[in-house]
Amino acid sequence: MATRFDIASRHTFMVSDGAWEALGTGWVGDDAREARITGHTEIRVLGGNAIVVESSMTVHAGAPFEVHQHYDVRGTSIPERFRFVSRNDRLGELKGEIHLLPDYILLHYASAKGRFRGSETLIRRALDHYTAVGQFIADGHTQTMWEVELKRA
Repeated sequence: MATRFDIASRHTFMVSDGAWEALGTGWVGDDAREARITGHTEIRVLGGNAIVVESSMTVHAGAPFEVHQHYDVRGTSIPERFRFVSRNDRLGELKGEIHLLPDYILLHYASAKGRFRGSETLIRRALDHYTAVGQFIADGHTQTMWEVELKRA
């Protein structure tokens, strides 16, 4: 059962135009090696309930790697719920949902066969600052966890 909060306009990340910088910590692999994470996200509201998000993230682990994602986000009949398809340069297509709560944004996503899945909680600290905490799972095992500060550029 979905609850309506009528708070979509309170959020600035994922639902309004802007550029955001990310800086934080990740824990990578079976041994949860700590790694610095940096990144950038560009959000464009196209109108007609459509949003495009382009992001890149670098995990500065022993062998640093970069991940690029393109999100096509569409609103639903409920203002606080969005659906998206993302194209990840490493994993391919992922589908998910975004739920806007008064002080949080919740995301979950998965590949078509469920091999890859993940979730993220964004905590609104201020209009131009969120904390993102998430987990990415592949083949039933946690591959990466993160806590990243997102600040409007």
